Amino acid sequence: MPRYKAEGNVIIQADSLVEIQAVFLDGNFYRCPIYSDVYYMQNNERRWVRTYEVWKKMAYDLKVAWKDIKVLNEPEWDEFFAISKEGKPIEDWPEEEGENHHTDEVHRITHSTSSKEYIIGKCSELGFNVIHTNDTRRADVGGILKFLNKCEANGVMGFPRIDRGSNVPEIIRGIKDHPALFGVGSDDEAEGERVPLVEQYKYYEQVKSVAPDLTVLRNWAGNNEGHTWDEFFPPHNRIKDVCDVVLFCVYPFAVGTDPDEWLQSEKDRAWAYINLDTKLMPIMQAFNQEGTPKTDLQRQWNFWKEWCNSYALYVRIGDIHEGYTGFSQDKDLNEQVKKLNKEVV
Repeated sequence: MPRYKAEGNVIIQADSLVEIQAVFLDGNFYRCPIYSDVYYMQNNERRWVRTYEVWKKMAYDLKVAWKDIKVLNEPEWDEFFAISKEGKPIEDWPEEEGENHHTDEVHRITHSTSSKEYIIGKCSELGFNVIHTNDTRRADVGGILKFLNKCEANGVMGFPRIDRGSNVPEIIRGIKDHPALFGVGSDDEAEGERVPLVEQYKYYEQVKSVAPDLTVLRNWAGNNEGHTWDEFFPPHNRIKDVCDVVLFCVYPFAVGTDPDEWLQSEKDRAWAYINLDTKLMPIMQAFNQEGTPKTDLQRQWNFWKEWCNSYALYVRIGDIHEGYTGFSQDKDLNEQVKKLNKEVV
């Protein structure tokens, strides 16, 4: 009969009672489908979580979702009780230290803009210090170096998208020493482009095998359109095997919702997956779309800056004559961007 053990904050399948005895570790939850009780291991003792409110607080602080706790069936539950020591019920959950998702420096990224030099210059004037582009996704070393040279000439760093493939090490080797190279990434949204985890691990290894200190960023939208996010987001203990920084899409306020409640819900989508120290940059959506409230970048950033010191801005609808930056088509948005970038130094 299959049994279960704990790994991180999630219980996974194991093969023997010996494994169960070895890994009833602190910081893990256990439950049985027949009973509603939740037990938490602390100081090598099982402690009953007395109320649902305490459970909610613990789960939030530890980033554990109910769905992530795979249950022990009744015989396994009995074995759990037989080999774990009883402790006192948990009446209250102590406050944990706040999350720290800050990067080493403040990065203001214009996300998915053109690699044309006059657009890079325009973005620099708006206060961005990192330019991300998809134009380099299939470029060779020479093409990427041209983009980085333009960035250097305009006093900003370059963040080229380099798609997955066998040539990744060769490309990284050819660009890794450029002074304007900020970092690299592949794919737009890992779940949107259905990127298997094995491919995400491989890409990270390819980059790091050539340039161990180069920052690798990976982008998720966190949606579940026809799939589960879990299929394309690594488990907690392997986030650092796919990227150094998580880029997470957060969306403008929905019609008919309280803006602050909406921001909190956007945060909660990510918090169930990342660790307390995962470096995170929200990709704030800087556009005004029909049927949605007007963009308020300052309000969005006032919410996120408690946890992060860097961000990216994405403009969905670009002006083709302005290289798809999108900023030139909306004077109000243009001023919002400039003001925000000036403030966040």
